[in-house]
Amino acid sequence: MPTINFPTGPSLNDTYNLGVRTWKWNGEAWALQPLTGGFTGSQGYTGSAGAGGSSGAIGYTGSTGVVLPLTIDTTNDRVGIGTTSPATSLHIAAQIPKIRIEDTDLSGMAFDIRGAGPSAVFDLDPDSSQALADFAFDIGGSEKMRLRGTGRLGIGTTTPSTTLDVVGDIKSSGKIFTGDTELQSGARTTISAGASNLEITGTTNGMKLYVKNGGVEGFAAGSEGGVGHGAIALRGQTILVGGNSSKGFAFGRNVSWSDVDSIGQDDIVIKGDTVNINGALTVGGVAITPATVPTISSISPATIETSTATAVTITGTNFASIPQVEALNSTTGIWYTADSIAFTNSTTIVATFNLSVNASYKLRVENPDGNAVLSSTALMSVSAAPTFSTSAGSLGSIAGNFSGTVATLAGSSDSAITFSETTNVLTNASQANCSLNSTTGAITTTDLGGSSTTPTTYNFTVRITDAESQTVDRSFSITTSYGATGGAQFN
Repeated sequence: MPTINFPTGPSLNDTYNLGVRTWKWNGEAWALQPLTGGFTGSQGYTGSAGAGGSSGAIGYTGSTGVVLPLTIDTTNDRVGIGTTSPATSLHIAAQIPKIRIEDTDLSGMAFDIRGAGPSAVFDLDPDSSQALADFAFDIGGSEKMRLRGTGRLGIGTTTPSTTLDVVGDIKSSGKIFTGDTELQSGARTTISAGASNLEITGTTNGMKLYVKNGGVEGFAAGSEGGVGHGAIALRGQTILVGGNSSKGFAFGRNVSWSDVDSIGQDDIVIKGDTVNINGALTVGGVAITPATVPTISSISPATIETSTATAVTITGTNFASIPQVEALNSTTGIWYTADSIAFTNSTTIVATFNLSVNASYKLRVENPDGNAVLSSTALMSVSAAPTFSTSAGSLGSIAGNFSGTVATLAGSSDSAITFSETTNVLTNASQANCSLNSTTGAITTTDLGGSSTTPTTYNFTVRITDAESQTVDRSFSITTSYGATGGAQFN
């Protein structure tokens, strides 16, 4: 095989003449020098001006025992570096063989392919001249995969957001692990797909997810474990689906196969207190109209007087003409029926009560179809109304400009009471010029009648309010006199 063998150990700019061509060592490799004119061939080459001589014998042999760095196999169109017998178009043999591709448009940017023991290393930016460099894999002029300098690999995306980011489907014929933990029994494993998550959380007892086709297991999610064939368990609620024509369908917290075995294939067993159906329900071809249950939102007044017939307006929804209204004593549990009920519309009814027992009461409204509601808390109070002990009318004739206590009003109730004026006479500085103590009922002044010097009768109304907001009003009067020394008069 004709070969070209270059000497080893050259110095920078050493030349080597081979026929009509000259090679120069550039420090890293032998570089073929351009032709500058005619050469006189030697050893089988005859030079002519500007052209190569005719072919002659080719081949030089280096020193014995020395492997020359470059071999050109012109017969097989092969080049060997470090080998005299290149087996491929380019064959590099060395203890650490390396090929470098350098991009001169970007300073220092290079790509090395090198051998390292039993491994092959692809080294992008081996001198770390760039902040981050990416490996891009193109097929047919289109990028298919990219390995970012951050260590993230994107398939179908150029901007992977996780260690592995795949745009498209993933298929695995083996198991999936999180760390060293298998997905089916992990302490906490989440598979994310966009905004949807499948999350399996386990404890020492095991939170299990079973999905088996043709096996003995059904499907379980939550704390349920060994569910049987055809069974589904969801967060403690078991759904049993009959496996043959003789079994029906059952679900509930305590459902068992005996519930399914005891019914026909078209039957359903539901173990629960409430069944909610959003939509139409038909039983035996007959449409079932959903129940309309009344509600109570408020009443007025919230307090009524003991042993006094009082109309109470009840506000709510779904009232039907004419409902039954009852009051439940929250303490004794005794029911009392309203004396009369007036239906206004589906949101308002008026019930009249005359209750002799002071207490708090819940209210119950029942429509004619039997649908009813009982308030969850006491809405109505029955309490004795406040009363005055002081008689209505004149509190006496008192000398004008008097200073001191004019009178003290008295009253009582089954709870704390307060006094207030509903008119603007007694406590008006331009009129009687008095003060009313809201707790004791005392009427006092520092100058009865104020600047007035004319005998005057002041008429005013005082209200007593108890803790249940019940009230009672009473009218009183005070008369001032001038020209004689008088004293206060108390009734």
